[in-house]
Amino acid sequence: MTSHSAIKLVAHRGVGEGRVEATLVLACGCEVTRTMRADRIQEIEGGGLLVVGKYPCPKRHPVRPPE
Repeated sequence: MTSHSAIKLVAHRGVGEGRVEATLVLACGCEVTRTMRADRIQEIEGGGLLVVGKYPCPKRHPVRPPE
């Protein structure tokens, strides 16, 4: 299964100590919901949020270089 970076954080909520449930838009365009460690969501300069890591695409879209 191919894994993609997250390009957008749609929503997130705490689900336990150090864990969040997050809905992400992957680089392939698919939207997925995953439970992950809270430290994978990082605040960036200017107040935005960045999701660190690669996540499996449920439709197995191929990984493509950024355009």
